[in-house]
Amino acid sequence: MLIYYLERLFNLKDGSVMDFSKSTLQEFVVDSVGLDILDEKYLEDTGSKAKRLKKFIRIEKPGIVYKLVADLLEYYKERHFDESEESKKYLIGAWNELEKLKQNTETLSEISFSKNPDEATTVLELQEIIDDAIEKGKYNLVIDRLHTYCTKFFKKICNEDGLDTEQKPLHSLAGEYLKLKNLDYSETTLTLIKSSISVLERFNNTRNNESLAHDNDLINNSEAQLITRWIIAILNFIEDLRNKQKI
Repeated sequence: MLIYYLERLFNLKDGSVMDFSKSTLQEFVVDSVGLDILDEKYLEDTGSKAKRLKKFIRIEKPGIVYKLVADLLEYYKERHFDESEESKKYLIGAWNELEKLKQNTETLSEISFSKNPDEATTVLELQEIIDDAIEKGKYNLVIDRLHTYCTKFFKKICNEDGLDTEQKPLHSLAGEYLKLKNLDYSETTLTLIKSSISVLERFNNTRNNESLAHDNDLINNSEAQLITRWIIAILNFIEDLRNKQKI
């Protein structure tokens, strides 16, 4: 169903993707998720931009698809949305399908950390390692990688808003970012956010003393699963807020 809505919004049926040339679409996808849509693995039939995008959506991990399509929908809103009832219907439909995609996965949000391809590749590799281990149920093997990922994530979003990130632990970065945003949370959400900052503070200890970061006895897998799910929920919540602020 997602493709159905995107075909109508992005004019995919004629082989194009909105007003993108192959080179500008390539640049957009690299900036969004750090992947090259002109890679041979996305080639299908004529190799048109639309065919490549459809194959990308079919074969890539849900988190990556979510991030790229969310960015494309934002681009559509800025440049092509015409306020017609039909456009509104298809746009709402696309977002609803995208949310279903996100809700049906237990993976990290795919985030473009930098326009520097090397850094983007590093982050995507971290995401793939973590997601692959989660798929195999080996949660205690990714605690140290998840900590590294979280640190990169919070440094990025803090830097974007002008916050100093030097010599600050993970939980301080998260706390300062959420305090800066000062959004109108419900009482329950505020309680969860405060608890999450405390979880991130304890997560430092788990990483240092119960993960593969050092020669440690590993935390048991059930506990690691609980911690991992909580941390990923925090990241996805914040990334969702960031995406909605763009809409």
